Amino acid sequence: MNTILSRLTLFGVISLLPLLVNAVEMPEPAAHPDLLNFNKQFETPRLVKMGERVHMAFGYDYANYGFIEGDDGIIIVDAGWHMDQTRVAWEDYRKLTNKPVKAVIYTHVHNDHVGGIRVIVPESEKRRIPVYAHNSWNGQVDRQTSPLAGLVVQRSASQMGMYLSAGLEGSVGSSVGAMPRLEGGTSFIEPTDTFDEELEVNISGVRIKMIHAPGDTSEGIIVWLPDDKVMFGADSIVGIFPAIITARHEPTRDPYAMVETLNFLTQFPTEYLIPGHGRPVVGREEVYQFVRDAHDGGLYLLDQTLRYMAMGLNADEIIDRLELPPHIANNPDLQFHYHRMEWKIRGIYAKYAGWTTTDPIKKTRLTDGEEAKRLVPLLGGVKATLKAAAAAYEANDPRWAATLATLALQVAPGNAEAQTLKIAAYRAIAYNTRSANERHYLLTAANLMDGSLELPNTSEVIPASQFNTQTTSRLLAIMGTRLNGKATWDEEMSVAVNIEGEADGYTLTVRHGVLVRDAGTHNPVDATITLSRDILVSIIRKTATWETALNDGDIKVDSGEKAFRRFTGFFEA
Repeated sequence: MNTILSRLTLFGVISLLPLLVNAVEMPEPAAHPDLLNFNKQFETPRLVKMGERVHMAFGYDYANYGFIEGDDGIIIVDAGWHMDQTRVAWEDYRKLTNKPVKAVIYTHVHNDHVGGIRVIVPESEKRRIPVYAHNSWNGQVDRQTSPLAGLVVQRSASQMGMYLSAGLEGSVGSSVGAMPRLEGGTSFIEPTDTFDEELEVNISGVRIKMIHAPGDTSEGIIVWLPDDKVMFGADSIVGIFPAIITARHEPTRDPYAMVETLNFLTQFPTEYLIPGHGRPVVGREEVYQFVRDAHDGGLYLLDQTLRYMAMGLNADEIIDRLELPPHIANNPDLQFHYHRMEWKIRGIYAKYAGWTTTDPIKKTRLTDGEEAKRLVPLLGGVKATLKAAAAAYEANDPRWAATLATLALQVAPGNAEAQTLKIAAYRAIAYNTRSANERHYLLTAANLMDGSLELPNTSEVIPASQFNTQTTSRLLAIMGTRLNGKATWDEEMSVAVNIEGEADGYTLTVRHGVLVRDAGTHNPVDATITLSRDILVSIIRKTATWETALNDGDIKVDSGEKAFRRFTGFFEA
């Protein structure tokens, strides 16, 4: 027992764990020293001078961004995530110059790069100032405002520790920038000037080349200042092992395109590199080495994973076999302080081979729940399974303990002992991992399980201005994913929907479990309503419901109020 306790103490997981399941104690809050040390670089926000005319906003927010001072104005490259954090950087920069903003450039439209823009370009100024982006920018916004918008936000916020407090009980850093917070508000200004492959402009005496170079999104661009030898590398280059794939899943992320962008970046005579995340890099040779190493690391993992896939190995088998060469594994700029290497291998496998494997067992296997019903009896029942889980936890094997506790919960949902064991195991893993994202995912899940965390409405994190880029037809289509299909198997009802200021209306029909959306209003219908686009957006963002909007007088019912109220009851809020 003393040996076990000594080992747990060494790993920062100090706990007295009797074999009895109901006596399991939670591990003491801790963090892996490597993770703590790596994130110290982001503790002090500062403006970093990159050449004569450029300042990099570093450590203010989750992502880096920059200010370029021209002859008679400022060019903004990205704008951070949350307005409160962007405001601090902008106020610091305003101590250096009061020149007006002449232009904004988005390297891509992930929210962490555009959300703070309204601090720099207020509503009254947005029509005067051009906003440059790649012409496929709206594809990313489509995803951020899709029926899965809530899931996208929840996964992102969980990954980035946005539901956690700062400190040893929660987040000790993101490993790519300052910790993002849900507070502070986000914003968005739609791009006004777009291009396809390349655009060169002269703004306020500064020569700027924008080049399409896909990174973590397909619309990604790099921004090159040829006279200043300054490169804004966007999110292909991030100061850790390149994020060629992500655990939260982004269907448009192309690992090989990102690797090609990294190779492309080595061809510039860059003296000052501003990565999308991570530390600034200065000096031509250091920049070249920094980018080349990221390229080689990403390409090695990608090619070798596909090599093993071509041999017929599944993701688990590849994880057990694939090793990185020492010059990559030991490179301080290529550590897995963000995503784990195992996650990248699983993501690459799913990207190129889907969910199935060469062995058809994946096609014939039972569901997790059905497997648990058969496995738990083999282990001797729920009580024996939990005893084995407690023993694994005491033996400093929390991953296996969490697996066994999960099996027990699938057979006995709500079992308090299984829940306690799983929470303790998650925290033990989190307090010892080198991956910020793994820590965040596990602590968020543990806090949800023990009731100390209740998720906020995730849809409202996406600014309304992004939903406003969508057509009314597409917004209404989202309602189909909120329909309780089984509850409407025997239903058939139609509602005519008119949007203020739009000439043509729509007809929504619930028909035996599906929502059919037709352009135009058709008779006969069971109800007819009129509402504004703003109210519709509020309902889609879940900041309002059909019922509250109706009760508040924001929806005018022209006919069939009783039928309309029944109709809205078919949908989840």
